[in-house]
Amino acid sequence: MRFLAIPVLLISFINPAPAAVVYSESSNGPLSSLGTSPTQIPLNLGANSIVSTFGGSTQFDYFSFTLATGQSLNSFRLDSYVSTDAVAWLGIKRGADWTIGYETAQMIAQQHFGTANIGSDILGISTSSPLVAGTYTVRSQQLGATANYQVTLNVIPEPSALSLLLLSLGALSLRRRH
Repeated sequence: MRFLAIPVLLISFINPAPAAVVYSESSNGPLSSLGTSPTQIPLNLGANSIVSTFGGSTQFDYFSFTLATGQSLNSFRLDSYVSTDAVAWLGIKRGADWTIGYETAQMIAQQHFGTANIGSDILGISTSSPLVAGTYTVRSQQLGATANYQVTLNVIPEPSALSLLLLSLGALSLRRRH
């Protein structure tokens, strides 16, 4: 029975429980509108949601996060988008600030997003193309109408760390059987 608990625990890191809101402008205040000093958002293992409003006079949101050694980000999902303007824009780059303007060659990825993307992983981040340990900065913008959006970033142990853990647990269970 206890051997069944280990795979269930490990699967929970890959397919996380409902997201915890790690940053909400309604309780934490607005995200930074300055690329040189983005809001630092600590992420935990599992699903981390960020809820924001931008557009109108606050056209940009900047936030950064750091993945520790042994962690990776395997999804960047758009959970909701509400606006009279159907599309906004989002980009991500490596580093602790955003000083590159619209230089797409310096971005890891960039994408227009909106109602058509709700429920989808955006920015090309996926289990087959995760972000690895390091600091990253995100810029989102809505130059037109005000928009409300929520994204969820899923942090998991890096596949190599997960493999080592599984191998260790397997060896331990074999040792106990003998």
